Amino acid sequence: MVLRFHKKHTIIFSVLLLFASFTVQGEAMSALFPREVCLFSGFTGQITFEEKPLSNVRVKRNYSFENKHTEEETTTDDQGYFTFESV
Repeated sequence: MVLRFHKKHTIIFSVLLLFASFTVQGEAMSALFPREVCLFSGFTGQITFEEKPLSNVRVKRNYSFENKHTEEETTTDDQGYFTFESV
């Protein structure tokens, strides 16, 4: 099967293909929003010691991006769970 495109459709297809090619692992980019970046997905964890949850424990997340260092902190709940949001 052979697909035939008019010149107009070929240009539109090429532009769509170009937009799709801007996705890079660890960085969501497009020509419309060139600085939108996702460094981490949100996550939840549990801290335990000898199989028992630890409550009121400080948990820190440190990261750097474009020469800006960020430190975030949260505290575990009564069951030892903590959550960090997406960045």
